[in-house]
Amino acid sequence: MISPKGKVVLGMSGGVDSSLSASLLREMGYQVIGITLSLWKGGSRCCSEKDASDARRVCHALDIPHYEICHTTRFRTEVVEYFVSQYASGRTPNPCVVCNERVKFRMLLARAMEVGAHYIATGHYARVQYDSHSGSYLLKRGLDHSKDQSYFLARLPQKILRRVLFPMGSMMKEEARVAAEARSIHVSAKEESQEVCFLKLGEQPYFLKLSIGVREGQIVSEDGEVLGTHSGVYNYTIGQRKGLGVSRGYPLYVTSLDPKTRRVLVGREGSLFKKEAFVERFFLLMSGLGPRVRVQAKIRHGSSPQEALLIHRGEEEAEVIFDAPQRAVTPGQLLVAYVDDTVYGSGWIRS
Repeated sequence: MISPKGKVVLGMSGGVDSSLSASLLREMGYQVIGITLSLWKGGSRCCSEKDASDARRVCHALDIPHYEICHTTRFRTEVVEYFVSQYASGRTPNPCVVCNERVKFRMLLARAMEVGAHYIATGHYARVQYDSHSGSYLLKRGLDHSKDQSYFLARLPQKILRRVLFPMGSMMKEEARVAAEARSIHVSAKEESQEVCFLKLGEQPYFLKLSIGVREGQIVSEDGEVLGTHSGVYNYTIGQRKGLGVSRGYPLYVTSLDPKTRRVLVGREGSLFKKEAFVERFFLLMSGLGPRVRVQAKIRHGSSPQEALLIHRGEEEAEVIFDAPQRAVTPGQLLVAYVDDTVYGSGWIRS
């Protein structure tokens, strides 16, 4: 039977959100095709055979087709090599954002075009809304702000936003678990994976050492005193306190990293607070608001949006001035600017 709403290619991770999305889309009248992306072998839970098996089982129960697409070469090139190079250059990367931008959604869209599907979908907590005034599609926060994932999707272009569906965007997480259980979806109580998808828990230091090598350097106080040594700046991130291996008469925090001199600078917590952030490769999703825009900006996924003034500084660059100083503004992380619940734009923090 031909579906009245047409085909949708759904990315399925084997978790509760994408599994419930499959059920909801089917109930809405879509012809759902489940796709599990196998991007890395031997990684953490979200790239495991167990997840693919869970996705297949859900699709079988819903009587919808399921396929597994393997593309480890592209993932290694676009995500893993980026991850390593960023740490080697003293920056803290965000591989989930880059995977969504360069790999996951592009692969889903390519598959949709192959099978004649107009839509793609995932289980992310976000929403998309068409703006008739600008003729573009706006990315909005999920209604459950505690689970909102619009931060990870802020680099998606219009060609993706115009065709993507987010069934979970208007649901609360606990509501989703209840709905999944009511539909007898077997992964309704499955725990979420929080770690980097291609690394097992605790594996990152060894992985970076193997990929970059030992690059010894000094741990230096803000007044220039050498306090100790380290085996690589990639083992540190701005704001880090634990595992420094050095001490003074007060708590020490990593305040900056210099991969050229191989120095890790440490100091008091007060040195971590900054009122400005400069971002590069700024990607605009809302237009027509002028060169100076009041926004609410997030400097990492786990932070809350903070009031700020965003000033465009030439092509794809911006300066963000916060109303209140922010702790540990970290080069390499993505800054996402919102206007109310809508993503205004995003850029990579340079300094």
